[in-house]
Amino acid sequence: MKIAITDDIPAERDNLRKLAESCFEEAGYPVAETVLFENGEALLAHFAPGQYDVLFLDIYMPGRNGIDTAFRIRQMDENVKIIFITTSNDFAAESYRVRADYYLQKPYSRSELMTAIKQLELGDIQARTLLTLPDGQNVLLGAITHTTFSGHYVTIHRRTGTPVQVRCAQGKFEKLLLPYRGFALCTKGVIVNFAAVARLESDCFYLWDGTAVPISRRRSGEVRQAYNDYLIQTMRGGGKA
Repeated sequence: MKIAITDDIPAERDNLRKLAESCFEEAGYPVAETVLFENGEALLAHFAPGQYDVLFLDIYMPGRNGIDTAFRIRQMDENVKIIFITTSNDFAAESYRVRADYYLQKPYSRSELMTAIKQLELGDIQARTLLTLPDGQNVLLGAITHTTFSGHYVTIHRRTGTPVQVRCAQGKFEKLLLPYRGFALCTKGVIVNFAAVARLESDCFYLWDGTAVPISRRRSGEVRQAYNDYLIQTMRGGGKA
């Protein structure tokens, strides 16, 4: 996940960066990079289609305001998510014209920012995210069905293609993968992607390809609750995992 924040007030940029990174992490979408811009012209000078997943745009800025900047962005990129940050709702109507995803009025709370993030339907973005492994290999998050650990190696099973192996301690790999939404530790050394689950049985998940992924008794309650929460969130988000 890569985000950009455009605000002409340095303190507001820095505060939003810290809060946004924390909220995205809590929502299960870790931020790999946050880029800060002081105005719309600076953002446009460095913008390219597909470069960012989410843009936070202040509306009231010297020179090109946030609305004008968003119009230009939309001419180049129809998919990037846009959240307007503003001190007034005067531009609410214009925000719809540029297909903004949310309109957040200052001062905003952490819970209000979390609400905005949950409205973004970021499942497709996560599926396209590349997970960089300790040895430098890249694996699409959306392609992972489950992972197993044996003999100092993690094996990453994918929807298609051969499994990917990487020499890595299981604990280190868990810190790498588990922050992402929809991944859970089922039993020692085994992580499942809920998006690949076809059904839940008493002691295992069955994946769409028929693979049975075991669930330990000790983790059963926690894993089942996490899976139920995932299903509810996915349905609320329009069915996007």
